[in-house]
Amino acid sequence: PNKNPAAAPSLVPRVVIFGLAGAGLLLLLSNLEGVFEMLAAHGIGSPGFYEWVGVFNLTGPEST
Repeated sequence: PNKNPAAAPSLVPRVVIFGLAGAGLLLLLSNLEGVFEMLAAHGIGSPGFYEWVGVFNLTGPEST
């Protein structure tokens, strides 16, 4: 068994990649509710679909 830490592969590139991927997914997923609200405003999808994806109180297009 080699106990020399210099011989071990560096984990820094992997940590940076996963950190950036996590931040990117957070930005993408945090804006999905707005996309669903726009779809509902244009009459796309049913109230059951929006409850299934976890966005509540979207009933479809509203008359003005």
